[in-house]
Amino acid sequence: MTKIENILGRIELETGVPGLLGILAEKLAPADLHSLLLEVFRLRARRRDAGKLVGEYSANRLVQPSPIDARTILRWDRILIALLPQGFLVLELAPFCLLGSNSVIAAMSQNKTLVTTRSLAVSDATMFSRWNVR
Repeated sequence: MTKIENILGRIELETGVPGLLGILAEKLAPADLHSLLLEVFRLRARRRDAGKLVGEYSANRLVQPSPIDARTILRWDRILIALLPQGFLVLELAPFCLLGSNSVIAAMSQNKTLVTTRSLAVSDATMFSRWNVR
């Protein structure tokens, strides 16, 4: 049994809801699952306090600002865009993609993305997707 199967089995035992994963993943309509998760996160957020948030912020690399000054990034953007040949369309991409975009299109594990409660994922498989070439 894998680690995730052990965790899911424990959750089902602790909640007393056999088949909980299947219910959430397959039986609930996406809009109902979103509503359920939004309410769960609202209730959890209500119990948070500022001291814990500061501690978690300090320890979580995913919420830290970039160590690179924004002016430096903008200068490099301008230089690189100026070097592009005619015909390149430079787009600012949305910060989200549809849930499953990585695992369906790019054969990349969905577990390597940050998933939101709106069937979107914060995802950048290349870590350099500021430009979209047509």
